[in-house]
Amino acid sequence: MAISACLVRRRGKFLSWCSIGLLISILGITYWMHFRSGNPPVYRPFSEMETHDTSMLSGDESVTTQLARHTSTTASPADAIKEYGYRHVTLWTYNERLALLKAQCSVSSSTRLPSDVLQRLIVDDVYEFIYCVVQKVASGNWKTALSELKMHYTDEKWKPNLRDFNMGLPTLKEYSPQQIQYRLENYFKFIFVRHPLERMLSAYRDRFERNDKGRLIPQWENIHSLKSFVHYLKETVAKEREDLNIHWRPIANLCQPCEVTYDFIGHYETLDDDVNYIFSAYELSSVINFGSHPSYATGSSNRTILRKYYANLSSGDMLFLHKLYSSDFELFGYSKDSFS
Repeated sequence: MAISACLVRRRGKFLSWCSIGLLISILGITYWMHFRSGNPPVYRPFSEMETHDTSMLSGDESVTTQLARHTSTTASPADAIKEYGYRHVTLWTYNERLALLKAQCSVSSSTRLPSDVLQRLIVDDVYEFIYCVVQKVASGNWKTALSELKMHYTDEKWKPNLRDFNMGLPTLKEYSPQQIQYRLENYFKFIFVRHPLERMLSAYRDRFERNDKGRLIPQWENIHSLKSFVHYLKETVAKEREDLNIHWRPIANLCQPCEVTYDFIGHYETLDDDVNYIFSAYELSSVINFGSHPSYATGSSNRTILRKYYANLSSGDMLFLHKLYSSDFELFGYSKDSFS
């Protein structure tokens, strides 16, 4: 009746401004309920997407090739605007990232995760999620935020241990095999990734330019440029038994994305949007603060800086890095030609 009362007859046509307003209100309420429900985001398998979702995919290209082509590999949200015409990451992009990972992963060969991987998977049993720590992808911000969250719901009875690698936050390593399996199958699991060469440069600049702490380690004392750092990486890989430092170890090794079925993949290149997506889904914005920019930022995502550093490497050096980080390039849809 209210809608009928708002109808205005003019030249035989009905204009219903009330109806339009009501429709906008309904859409707004639906959006609010979706993101403020407190439930983890729900992702649909690629095969179940509606027709309009898959309209980007056509022709003779394989799904994997097309997904890789459409996956955002831009340097910043500003570049994403130029490339895709929107400011915020869409649900399509999140589905796309997961679909690409699934397409690239072969069948898992093991159901047991190594101890060092379990130690990287931070668990929150109240909110029922698991976060994999990846150095140089805002991991310090994430650990600080999750510590604040735990203090919040324990009324500060729990305190972070600043001497501990994970600030004292519980990890999967602390649970029994049965408890681990239950959490991996039922909890919301997320990871944040970054372009491999950006991440490696950030680690180099943090360890060997921002301060001299890297040179306190004997095997690092001769590292004085990115080229000498790459030479060190070549020697380390050649030794086989010596693991790469976690700050520049490939993400595929750190978090085992083909062994762990992640529900959300955030990108450093769209950090603010991706963090806000999780914060909205769990209603965390009023409880904890992530921070506008990652701590100890080195500016290694700047394209001018990237080209400056990598211009000094030989083609052989670049081929080595492409091979070293090949899994990260393929699994997360990053281009090897981003800095040309």
